[in-house]
Amino acid sequence: MNAICDASGRPHWKAEAFDHSGDRAILAAAVRGEIVGMAKTHFHGEPDADVPAGHFLGGIEVAPDFRRRGIGSALTRARMDWIWARATSVFYFANEHNTASIAMHEALGFRPVGRFPSIHGVTADDGRSGLILFAASRRGIEAGRPGDTFTAVRLPDAWWQHVPQGWVPSSARGRR
Repeated sequence: MNAICDASGRPHWKAEAFDHSGDRAILAAAVRGEIVGMAKTHFHGEPDADVPAGHFLGGIEVAPDFRRRGIGSALTRARMDWIWARATSVFYFANEHNTASIAMHEALGFRPVGRFPSIHGVTADDGRSGLILFAASRRGIEAGRPGDTFTAVRLPDAWWQHVPQGWVPSSARGRR
């Protein structure tokens, strides 16, 4: 995961992001046996002012060479399915300037609920931008497309302990 973040110029996910409690999922996308994307969910049991409690889509990272191939959408649909096995609504929020993420989620049935300066402790651009909260109901999901060539799987507990130290996906090798 760190190699994907490095190749994307994004900060590494914290170790807590991989906590496998029963109220969150961590998924990976693999192409030809190589992990090319990861995504997670979060459960917030208490509301945050006007932001509801519930299941939220968390971070998602896709290796740069594998973007715009539907992997992010597949990971998002898989997370939505995981949440819908537990709840009737799924929430997502994004920096108001993240038009690519917003467009993908709207195509998957998410609709804006409100704009907030922070959501469950998260701010955008150190508070200089707003966060838009979206919600989707079970009936808003689109079906998988024929010809999708990736797989999304739930990772076992402590999966990162089994990844060789220094492992870098082939799509990120030679970059810095």
